[in-house]
Formats: sequence, structure tokens, C-alpha cells
Amino acid sequence: MVSVIEADDFSLHETSQRLRSGQLLFQGSMLAVLHFGMAIAAAWAMATAAWAACPKPSVPAFNVSSYYTPAAGLSGAALKSALHDIVDAHVVQTYSCVWDVLKEADQDPANPNNVIDVYSRRSIPKADQDTGGNTPNAWNREHVWANSHGFPGSSYHAYTDAHHLYAADKSINADRANDDFAYGGVPNPECPACLEDNNLETWEAPNVVKGDIARAMFYMATRYAGSGDGGTPDLELVDRLTNTGEPYFGDLCDLVAWHLADPVSTAEQQRNDVIYSWQGNRNPFADHPEYVVSIWGASCGIAPPTAQSISFAAPANAPVGSAVNLTASASSGLPVSFTSLTTPVCAVTGNTVNLLAAGSCSLTAEQSGNATYAPATPVTQTFQVTVAEDAGDVPLPAWALLLLAAGLFGAMRRKLA
Repeated sequence: MVSVIEADDFSLHETSQRLRSGQLLFQGSMLAVLHFGMAIAAAWAMATAAWAACPKPSVPAFNVSSYYTPAAGLSGAALKSALHDIVDAHVVQTYSCVWDVLKEADQDPANPNNVIDVYSRRSIPKADQDTGGNTPNAWNREHVWANSHGFPGSSYHAYTDAHHLYAADKSINADRANDDFAYGGVPNPECPACLEDNNLETWEAPNVVKGDIARAMFYMATRYAGSGDGGTPDLELVDRLTNTGEPYFGDLCDLVAWHLADPVSTAEQQRNDVIYSWQGNRNPFADHPEYVVSIWGASCGIAPPTAQSISFAAPANAPVGSAVNLTASASSGLPVSFTSLTTPVCAVTGNTVNLLAAGSCSLTAEQSGNATYAPATPVTQTFQVTVAEDAGDVPLPAWALLLLAAGLFGAMRRKLA
């Protein structure tokens, strides 16, 4: 009996030891799994933070005069080629980062928590970002140049180029699909100012953004002129309706008409600035609307912009601390703007130059043109800012000098006497 009991005791002890060892092994395994999971979570958090940050690149300050210098004096195909070289090789953002770009570029000026739908102009909370669910009133990223026309995936540079991407109501974006832009159609149910023709597969944008849409399309046909740029083929605007898969888009002459009917607005200029801060390149047709007719006008029977000149005479020399009114005129009758090339000496506010320090003050008069007139050649004039003379140092007139000399002579005679 004792031996049996001892045998049972031994078996229980052994079993207990084995269970304890197994428990330790299990605990060790669980601890390893926990540490591994924590490492994975930390790596994911770091990756998510890096993805979410979408930092802006460092880009040089934009100077409208020097940025387009290579295009000065050109027209037609030569101008388009020069503009391509200027805006080529931009900073390519990921498609995920495009969300951040559009949240800034298309922000509702009346509500910083919202974006404006490009078509209906409806203000949509930024938080209502489309995540792929059945949320028709969310907003997503509208490719104005539909990606089915030349760049079907995000590996193509054109796919993520924010100059033609806009915040858009998801269902309106779906209605527009990849239609060509052209006049005509019936009002869209959600965007009555948008006209669509489902037979011809065309879409007419509202009047308020016709020019914005057209200039985005002109940008695409210029930025992606030629092949081999990030896989994007040569994109071209044509004066016809197109088919899915073609790297072409229409209707060219309707887009030129939209551009002329809806001039560049302050909001469009600000959007250009925002995208420049993300990509380091600009839409030339928002900065220089006259380029459109110069390149595509002949194809649509529109005369090129008229040349203009500036008349600007150098101001007269003036003392430090004074302000001088500037006068210049353009042959077109359009307003002339002034900039100072020597800001430590003089600074321009509107049509007035304030003289800050002695030295040479150089001023440039410019007229950037419009859809009718080409930019004028800038005119630079220089004048001197002088130091105001102290009242005690003003030279005496001759008669005062004679009286002073006579007085001194008389005093000397009296002293000698």
C-alpha cells in the first residue's frame, strides 16, 4: 500500500512539475507574442504617422516675373513647349496625400472645417471624406481629366497631380464619370447648374467654374505633352468628342470659350498658390490667361493676343522720408503695377513709392496682360534718393556773405584803432 501511495505521490508531483513547466512555457510564449504584437503596433503607428503627416516640400518663393522668363516672347507650339519645360518634374504626391492637398486647396473660405464641391459649390465637412462605403453625400477626388483617358492608376504622375484634382460630391462625380467637356445637355438632379448629355456623354460645368475647369485641362495638355513622364502618355485636347482609353479630351474649342467667358478669380489664384506649395509647379494659364489663345486660339479661329507697351518716365530725385506718386500707362489702357527692385532704399505701396534710405531707387512698371492683350515688356527706371540738407548747413547767399565780410572788416578796424 505504501509503495502504491508513493508511486501515486510521485506521479502527481511529476505531473505538477510538468504542468508548471508548461505554464511557464505558455506564459513565455504569450509574453513573446505580446512583445511581437507591441512591436508590430509600434511599427504600424510609425508608418501611419509618417503617412498621415504628408509634409510639404521646400519650394522657392514664387516670382511671377522670373518663373516664366523662358516663355517670354514665344507663341504657339514654341510657347507650349517652353511652358512644359517650366512646369515639368513637379514634386509627385501620393494619392493618399492628395486628400490633404485638397483639404487646403478647396477649403471653404467661410468654414475652415469644410471643402467646396467643385460642381455644385456645396460646402461639405472635411470629415465626410469618402471611404468607399455607400455614402453618396461624401466628398472624393475628382479627376477633371478623367484618368481613364491615359493614366488608369496611381503610379502615373498625372493620376495624383492636384492641378486637375478637385474636391467633389461623390454622387455628382459619379454622374460626370469620364464625359468630355462641352456645351449642352439637361440639368443634373443634384447640380442643376451642370448640364449633362447621356447620349453624347458630355458634361457642361457651371458658369462660375467653367474657366477653372478649362485652365486645368490646358495645364494637363501642357504638363504632359510628350510621352514617358511617369508613364503618362502624351495628353492632347482635341476639337471633338473622345472615347474611353484615348489619351485625348474634348471639346477643345468649347474649353477655350469657357476660359474666355470665366476669367481667373482670386480664389483660383489662391488655389494655384496652395498647389505650388505642395508640388513646386504652377498652372501657367491661371498666372497668364493670355497663353491659352496664343497656343490654341488659331485652332478655334481666335486671333492671338494684341501686343501692348508701357510708358513710364523716371521720377525726379527726391529726399529720404518723402513719398512719390508714380505715373505710368499701358497702350492697352489696362492698369499698370509697380514693384521696387531696391527695397532697402524704397518700397512701393500701390502707386506710391516711399523713400526709406539714401541711394538708387529702381522701380519696374508691369502689365501682365489678359485674354485680349499679351503681357507688356516691363519698363525699369532709376532715380536717386538724397539726404535732406540740415538747415544749419544751407549755403548763405552772396549778399549775406558780403555783409558778413564787411562786418568782420569793421570789427577788425575798430580793434586796431
